[in-house]
Amino acid sequence: MNNNNNSTHSLSLRKKLWFSFIIVSLFVIVFFCLAEVILRKSFSPWDVKHPAIINIEPAGSYFMKHPSLGFTAKPGRFKVTLAGPYSFWTTYLPNGLRITHPLNTYPAKTRKNIWIFGCSFTQGGALNDEQTYPWLLQNKLKDYEVVNYGGAAYSTLQNLIQFRDSLEKENKPELVILAYASFHDMRNTGTRAWMKALITNGGPLVDGLNLPSVRLSGNNQLELVYVPLVYHTVPFARYSALANYLDDLYNSLLIDGYRDHEISRVLIENISYYCSIKGIKFVLAGICPDYATAEMLEYFNRKGTMAVDISVDLSIKENNNLPYDNHPSAIANEQYERKLEAYLCGMKLISGPPCTH
Repeated sequence: MNNNNNSTHSLSLRKKLWFSFIIVSLFVIVFFCLAEVILRKSFSPWDVKHPAIINIEPAGSYFMKHPSLGFTAKPGRFKVTLAGPYSFWTTYLPNGLRITHPLNTYPAKTRKNIWIFGCSFTQGGALNDEQTYPWLLQNKLKDYEVVNYGGAAYSTLQNLIQFRDSLEKENKPELVILAYASFHDMRNTGTRAWMKALITNGGPLVDGLNLPSVRLSGNNQLELVYVPLVYHTVPFARYSALANYLDDLYNSLLIDGYRDHEISRVLIENISYYCSIKGIKFVLAGICPDYATAEMLEYFNRKGTMAVDISVDLSIKENNNLPYDNHPSAIANEQYERKLEAYLCGMKLISGPPCTH
């Protein structure tokens, strides 16, 4: 009799456990389904988007691998057409740098050099050659050779590598300008969020890249490493908006651990230090109107380093290339040039026209 009671009790307990499991499972499924439906109104599964570029003439990518920078622009003149359609011409020298005066006027006359480092804002994303602010500055400074070291998706680390490499190969410049924006911070450390953003938007259109990035070693020293341009999401992020959201949330939780703003500061200090020991004038130019960029400018101003805000408000329609591209427009580049020129003249960092007007 007791055996029958025990058996009945055991069967009843198993039924309760199974029932509880089914209820909890249904609740979890309903919760995730609701979360997925709600998130899809403003979020989507992870999708490696095809770049906005719909045609390049001559055909192919205008990027190529580079041993120390990861990638650089291919030499040549390219017509790039974006969806819309919207097209522009971009021209690169044999060293991968964008021209700042007509190609038929190269090689330039022997004169004092101004090197401008930065990202695609400086290189001139989605603009014709003559619309970029380094070209506009070159037009004004007839006694100088303005060299545009800006690179698409470049970091401050890549700018430092460019600077060191160029010092070994070229005559030292009269002046170095580093155009900095706080969004360079995550590029310097190769954060998961940056790798995801690069791959999401098509990257630099070169397969098998190894990108330079910086880590802080155990004794708090900067360490240069090269990491492959790959990204591993949380499971199902390509199919689920919720999984993709959780992947982004995970990336945001990792941000503080990279100490990327602090590392950017050290990288800029390295460029400033090299300039000082070589007798080169150095200017840090803030090109993004946000708090973190302004904080960086203030930090270096307090240290006695020349720093200037040349940023413009990119939320104003005339200052961007939307809906074709989100880079600064030709009008924004005119403002960059005016602000930079006024600062260089005001600080007597350059001589001759236009400062003599």
